[in-house]
Amino acid sequence: MMIHWGPELITFYNDAYAPSLGNKHPGNLGRPAKEWWSEMWDALGPIFQQVLGGKPFYVENAAYQPDRYGGRQTAYFTHCHSPMWGDTGEIEGIFLVVKETTGQVIAEAALKKANDELRLQVEKGLDDQDRIWSLSIDLLGVADAEGVWLSVNPAWTKTLGWEPSDLLGRTSEWLEHPEDRLRTSSEINRLASGTSVLSFTNRLLKRDGTYCPLSWNAVPSKGLLYCVARDLTSEVEQRSLQETLNRELETTQEKLSEQLAADEVRRVLQQEMSHRLKNAMSVVQAIVSQSARSAGSTDEVVTAIRSRIQALANAQDILVHGPDTGADIGVVLRGALQPHAELNHSRISLEGPLAPISPQQGLGLALLVHELATNAAKYGSLSVPTGQVRLRWAVEQGRLHLVWQEVGGPKVAAPERDGFGSRLLTRIVPSYFSGKGRVQYPQTGLIFELQGELI
Repeated sequence: MMIHWGPELITFYNDAYAPSLGNKHPGNLGRPAKEWWSEMWDALGPIFQQVLGGKPFYVENAAYQPDRYGGRQTAYFTHCHSPMWGDTGEIEGIFLVVKETTGQVIAEAALKKANDELRLQVEKGLDDQDRIWSLSIDLLGVADAEGVWLSVNPAWTKTLGWEPSDLLGRTSEWLEHPEDRLRTSSEINRLASGTSVLSFTNRLLKRDGTYCPLSWNAVPSKGLLYCVARDLTSEVEQRSLQETLNRELETTQEKLSEQLAADEVRRVLQQEMSHRLKNAMSVVQAIVSQSARSAGSTDEVVTAIRSRIQALANAQDILVHGPDTGADIGVVLRGALQPHAELNHSRISLEGPLAPISPQQGLGLALLVHELATNAAKYGSLSVPTGQVRLRWAVEQGRLHLVWQEVGGPKVAAPERDGFGSRLLTRIVPSYFSGKGRVQYPQTGLIFELQGELI
């Protein structure tokens, strides 16, 4: 695996890549891709541009001429290039999964050549047929038009474990995997009708009870079927390993994306802490003025102010530190609203069932209610003596529906632009509940709704 990152495509790779780099390793680690792939840049450059444009690239057994052993030599690679996104949402790098297939390509070319030579020899009746027949690592066989084996080479015994006496005079039906029998029968019928079969795959039973995957090439000639089968066991194992690696890579990328999203939420909250503290001071001023209007004697005023500022401190502690354990949703809401409520709670009413809530969601609700109550105290229903707030919530099958409604206050209108408060209400806190938040601004008073799942 390899990563090219940044404007210059600085290159990093894992240990498994190193053997394919020859003398380019380790001296080129951390250098721009164009510098150490200069001899192949005409081929690689357009691929990188395509991926940086957002379109992945995949190719099997592609031929290149890297200079990695003191001279350029042809090599083959199967590789996949995928775009990588940075924190800004833009594509900033390229991720590669690469497998060198030089040996495989050379072996397949040699095998194809051997198969082609075998077919020519069968057709021309060359005298050295017996030598190839005996030495071939592929399964060679001759069958009649019904698929009954008339002759098989020693590779059948080496690969499957069966002796010729087990095979001759019978079809392969008793060896075929049950899921492959219908397709195999269809291919034999095609051969019998005079059509060659190329790269047909099925599975035959081995003496040890397992199945061996095979790739068949066969040609009909003069009423007989001449067949060549290549063992695909190694390729199937490699493909399975690659699929496992791809699944693990996808899981890792998903976890990384989730972590980056969580980090972004924490960063935004930290940046806005100053804003939170300024709002707290505004609430303190509102507490002092409201307490002075509603209380009687000086002692009562002092007591009211002291108790409400203490309640504000408790709510601020929720905002800064978050609860260590889960709590009831009502406890969280009342704790966050206490700095804004009259002593008899006549101006803020709460109604809803008991429901446990996770620490993260409790912090989110404290932030949300703090924001709503602060705005209400500054601009909404809590800014005038006659205003009230109605806070209702319901829980059904693990889903929360919460409504904040202001009445009796001044006429309201939607803000001209969205700030942190709007993002907190409609995006950040709803994400804690995998849900949605909506703010409405009827003239009679602001209404906020939150719907989501309790954890």
